[in-house]
Amino acid sequence: MGNFFWDERKVDWYDRALEESGFSEKILKIINPLLKSSKSIIDIGAGCGPLAIPLAESGFQVTALEPSTAMINKIRQKASSKNLDSIKFIESKFEVSNPGRHDAVVVANVRKIFVNLESFLKTMKKVSPKITILIVGADTKNNKFYFSDLYPILFKKEYPEEDNHLGVFEKLSSLGLNPKSSIIDLNIDQPFLDLEEAVEFWKAYLDIEDFRHDKTLRSFLGKKLKKRGKWLIAEVKKKSAVIWWTSP
Repeated sequence: MGNFFWDERKVDWYDRALEESGFSEKILKIINPLLKSSKSIIDIGAGCGPLAIPLAESGFQVTALEPSTAMINKIRQKASSKNLDSIKFIESKFEVSNPGRHDAVVVANVRKIFVNLESFLKTMKKVSPKITILIVGADTKNNKFYFSDLYPILFKKEYPEEDNHLGVFEKLSSLGLNPKSSIIDLNIDQPFLDLEEAVEFWKAYLDIEDFRHDKTLRSFLGKKLKKRGKWLIAEVKKKSAVIWWTSP
């Protein structure tokens, strides 16, 4: 997803969810031991920095590559607030970038790359990493943000199932890369200030530009969201696969 999807509002929502979740800690617990022989890391599709920022804080030389202006502005702000000067920023799509060589590649939840793996692997030769780590959704039936429930109500059709880690793992195996994987359970709950903000969130993600579904969304979300401190929470439980392989 690039500039056409990520605007400042969506980036703020996404960053808020990551800040309230254990995503970074759980992923880093797995990947830090894998990176012990690395000095330089490129985070492709770095987003708002849930991995790039803590990796830089741990002493790695990090390149954050991200095509979305709104996303890279967010990660720059966060790095600046933490006085991190070990992060290099590249606002670009990976296939047209020239990031130079790195010891390790990390790619988290960049669907375009996962469905075009062979093209990605060819492009990755310019980075020449010793280890490559992918974080991929591992849910066989993804009901993130209740889309599977809402699509029949709002649009009279089923929500399409998304690809998961199995296809990625099998493709890498067929290419002789000998990947390994670890599955983790995650909560990436989405916090909202109030019900009206939640309605605006769902309209933005469902690409609804008018008010025809507002009443239905208020009723549905009013029953689903849970009060937690100052937030109204949409509980988002998911599984992710950390898949990695090393290069000779």
